[in-house]
Amino acid sequence: MKIVGGSRVTINTKLQTTASIDQTEPASVYETGLIIEDSTVIVNAESATGNIIATRKDIVINNSTLELNANKIDRNAINTTSNLTINRSTILADSDNPRIGSVLVGKKFTVNDSDILVDAEGKVPTSSRYYMITKKGCRVYQR
Repeated sequence: MKIVGGSRVTINTKLQTTASIDQTEPASVYETGLIIEDSTVIVNAESATGNIIATRKDIVINNSTLELNANKIDRNAINTTSNLTINRSTILADSDNPRIGSVLVGKKFTVNDSDILVDAEGKVPTSSRYYMITKKGCRVYQR
């Protein structure tokens, strides 16, 4: 799946039981993963019992802004069984639950020249493997 060329995608949901952007179906024609380039993606979920973004293949975010907002979230903000690459992008993640700052990556997690703001409250859950708020090599702000 590609979101490119100055696109602006907004997803508003009350109850989200699977990912807002979901590329995990094995028979999917979109098994190439997710590319977000030169675009803005905004997700507003009142309650997310699933991940916000999930793929089986690589996620590449270039020159883009992601706003991931969830009043309640039970899984990860970003989840991939493959690689996650973030270049020259801004990611804003906001929730009353610290899970909004968690990222589960199966292989390689690379961040270059990016700004990440995680605004979360509460104790960080131990089940998540990677956190945006602790990634080296990027400017990270936490309120």
